[in-house]
Amino acid sequence: AVPIAMEEEEFPEFDVRPERWVSLQVKLITWDYLNFSLLMRTSARLFTIVDKIRERHGGSISDILLYRHQVHPQNVLLDTSITLDDAGYEGGSSSSNPKEEIMWYDYQAHSSDCPLLLSSPRGASRKDVAR
Repeated sequence: AVPIAMEEEEFPEFDVRPERWVSLQVKLITWDYLNFSLLMRTSARLFTIVDKIRERHGGSISDILLYRHQVHPQNVLLDTSITLDDAGYEGGSSSSNPKEEIMWYDYQAHSSDCPLLLSSPRGASRKDVAR
């Protein structure tokens, strides 16, 4: 049997970017108490940050909006499947020397149209509330 000559396949160049790191200050628009920091690779996806925010609020929030660098309608990050790098966060060369960056967030608090949750306690008066 004669060996069959195989054609050489051409593959596109593999794009390998150096690992970049960011120290991300995640800040709530309305209240400083819930601000926190994350050390992340710039290859991390935004939905990872959304999950971390939701965890810090005990899973009780929804409709989380992210803002890049400052709170402005032009800076809203709607696509949470992109990476920090894609969103414009450059990062530093190592985890021991990350670039400091800020990301702002806002959310919708839990709302309900349940009549039980919307009703006031039976027999409650102003004196009960003022205690």
